[in-house]
Amino acid sequence: KALKEEVAKEQKEDKKFEGVEGMIQRLITSAREVLTEANNQTDLFWSKVKQLEVETYKVNRVMAQSSGNLKDVLKELFKTLNKELREASPALKELLDKAEREEAAVDGAQEATKKNKDTPRQG
Repeated sequence: KALKEEVAKEQKEDKKFEGVEGMIQRLITSAREVLTEANNQTDLFWSKVKQLEVETYKVNRVMAQSSGNLKDVLKELFKTLNKELREASPALKELLDKAEREEAAVDGAQEATKKNKDTPRQG
C-alpha cells in the first residue's frame, strides 16, 4: 500500500512540472502505478499457479495408475481371447502358433543385431 500512496502523491506533484521534465515525471509515475496494480494481482496469480501444480500432479498420478491397470486388463483380455480362439479352431491355433514363432524369431534377430552393434569390433 505504501507504493500506491506514494504514486497518488507523485501524481499531484507531477502537475507542477512542465515540458519534457513534466512528461518524463508523469511517465515514471504512470509506470509505478502499473506496478502497483500488477503487485495486487501477483498473489492471485501465484495462488492459481499453485492450484494448477497440485491438479497436474493429481492428473499425472491418476494417469499412471489407470494406464498401468489398462495394460493389465488388455493383457488378460488378449490372453483369454487367444486361448478361446485356439480351442475353437485347430486351424486358427496353428496359424496363431506360427505367428508367435515368427514374432519370436524377429525379436531374437533384432536382439542379436543390437548386441552386434554394441560389441566393439577388434582388428
